Amino acid sequence: MLKPQDIYVSEEIYAELRAELTAQLAALQRFDPDTDAVRILGEIRGVWPVSVLEDEDAA
Repeated sequence: MLKPQDIYVSEEIYAELRAELTAQLAALQRFDPDTDAVRILGEIRGVWPVSVLEDEDAA
């Protein structure tokens, strides 16, 4: 299986994706749906807010 390339989206779009995925996971009665949503978006799908690029530049 190929690993997806990272995609950087605006903070607004990332927040909308995160909120929608969190709501869907909450409906499945997940223990911590927000953390699961962040993990799924980033680690599994490679979708990150553009601010993570800014954090790398500051390091």
